[in-house]
Amino acid sequence: MGGELIVCDREVLDGKPVVRGTRISVGLILQCLASGMTREEILRAYPTLTPEGLNAALDFAARQFEGAQTAHQRLAETTRAAAEGSGVLDFMLNDPILDDYSE
Repeated sequence: MGGELIVCDREVLDGKPVVRGTRISVGLILQCLASGMTREEILRAYPTLTPEGLNAALDFAARQFEGAQTAHQRLAETTRAAAEGSGVLDFMLNDPILDDYSE
């Protein structure tokens, strides 16, 4: 949903994701919400922003956050597995080539 309404163009706001046809960035919309503005207030404040554009920006932001969370979760799982001795680091620690550098 909304992917086609959010675009990145180096010529517009240095490539930040914006609502197509506007100079309204996804970040600006998130800042407005964080400051306590309602959707209706945002739409009134930015007349070129449509309800569909607002929804697309929020969907885009949510998907970006989900990606960041997934990467963070993978890193945490890898770290936890290594700490539990699953062999990820054991191989490196027992590698004779690395012994030359440990002295």
